Amino acid sequence: MRKARRHQKKFILAVIFAALAPVFFGRRAETLVTESKGRTEARSTNPTDESLTGKVVRVMDGDTVELLVTDAERKQRVRIRLAGIDAPERSQAFGEVCRESLAGVVAGKDVQIRVRGKDRYSRTLGVIFVRKDAKGSTEDVNLGQISAGCAWHYKQYLMNQLPREREQYAAAEETARKARQGLWRDAHPQPPWEFRLSKKGRSSR
Repeated sequence: MRKARRHQKKFILAVIFAALAPVFFGRRAETLVTESKGRTEARSTNPTDESLTGKVVRVMDGDTVELLVTDAERKQRVRIRLAGIDAPERSQAFGEVCRESLAGVVAGKDVQIRVRGKDRYSRTLGVIFVRKDAKGSTEDVNLGQISAGCAWHYKQYLMNQLPREREQYAAAEETARKARQGLWRDAHPQPPWEFRLSKKGRSSR
């Protein structure tokens, strides 16, 4: 009699488990997929779709400007670090030449900034577009600095660039090197990131 009852209980439990298992494990699987997707999205560093418009009121060096934002919602100054490039520091060879190169294109001009995120100093990373002709076509100023031999393609922030920008900037640097444009006239130009590191090392001695 007792054996029959035990078998009956086991049978009932088996039926209940069979009924609930798909619901339980299905929800658990869905939860795991959701959590995994969330972790992936948290690691994503794709460029943003944000844009700014304004006038360039100051050119600090060959890859940094100050923008007076003139969007309808705000009016403020924002420091823009040109995304995807690294120009010589002003105390380096070609530093002032490259600042003047950038100033000649954007100083006092109305421009559009396509935001690519923030750097470690919380400066806005962006691609500057300036109007090229009366038809309204624009040019990528960052790319122009590389083509003029006034900047390296800066690979530290590759994830903040669109795939086509990575390809264009890398190709432009190679072309400028071969043509010995700008800073590439120097047989061994020192990359700005190495220059900054050397200055930091000397200041700590």
